Amino acid sequence: MTLTCDFQTKNMYSALNIHSHYSLGWGVVSPEKLCETAKEYNCHSLALTDTNNLCGLHFFLDFAKACDVKPIVGAELSAFGQRLTLFVRTRQGYSNLCRLISELKLNSSFRIDSIPSDDFDGLVVLSDSCTFVEQRFSKIEHLFAEIVSGQPVVKLMRLARKLSVKPVASTRAFWV
Repeated sequence: MTLTCDFQTKNMYSALNIHSHYSLGWGVVSPEKLCETAKEYNCHSLALTDTNNLCGLHFFLDFAKACDVKPIVGAELSAFGQRLTLFVRTRQGYSNLCRLISELKLNSSFRIDSIPSDDFDGLVVLSDSCTFVEQRFSKIEHLFAEIVSGQPVVKLMRLARKLSVKPVASTRAFWV
């Protein structure tokens, strides 16, 4: 099974930014249950984006295959009040994601806004930060403005329109 994926599905709902019990302190559901629920609700693809880790990835890939759900490999990076949602597009992207998670775990002063733009090669990047989008819109090939429920979106939507950065609606869900 390939680790690379794209999240472009036509006329289908894709659950983006879903967290399992591997998002310690946040998620409560196993990757197996997430895949079963996605199948039950005719969700043809599912992105597992546990916070600061890929610990459930192996299980997620197996269960997604068994449930006939297209897996989208990713993670949510969160540090010092900053966050990004990252999806793997290529093998280089998977390598970059693993390295970024390792750096975050090993470096107590890791800051998302300090990540060099080249480190996002092979990744799809979703950000709900106007500052990040404005600073990186011309430097990251696959950058999207992440519209998240409960967050102020008007300023981000205006900025995205101004910079021609496509918006993506996300739930940051912790399914039960």
